[in-house]
Amino acid sequence: AAFGCAFILAVGLLAQQLVERNAKHHTQQELALFLALRHAALSDVFASMATEVKSASHNHMLPNATHQLSAIWRQLSEQEKHNLLSNIQVNKASAQHSPHVKAYLAEHQMFEPYAKQFIKHFGYYDLFLISPDGDVVYSYAKEADFGSNLKHGPYAQSSLADVFNQAMQDDATHMI
Repeated sequence: AAFGCAFILAVGLLAQQLVERNAKHHTQQELALFLALRHAALSDVFASMATEVKSASHNHMLPNATHQLSAIWRQLSEQEKHNLLSNIQVNKASAQHSPHVKAYLAEHQMFEPYAKQFIKHFGYYDLFLISPDGDVVYSYAKEADFGSNLKHGPYAQSSLADVFNQAMQDDATHMI
């Protein structure tokens, strides 16, 4: 009788271990599937974003605005750059503004409707135009990164700077 009880107990323990092992394996398979699905979804999002940005770059508005705003930006004094955000919010080029500020505000006003439509169409939060020197010469959201330099400014270690640096590397690679 003791042998029978020990045998039943041993079989019960083995069955419990087998059930636990199967449950663990099943859970691992479900997690692996979930991870694969999330990876595929994120890959699709990034591929879609890359296609949208590449497509937008072929629209003459984007490269033209980047070129124009970058050229004007280089001519602005540090004080004018610093005050630019408040000038944009007022959205008037007064007589007291320098010709460079007036030129920036005019170019900004021409590009802003395109940026608004782009953001609305693709569902983005912000749209940046960044000069080859790393200056954020346009930002639709006009947050703290607007006017900063992604090479040596406070956002040089940001994700935006990483994307800028990668784009500059890719551009240099395609030029060779």
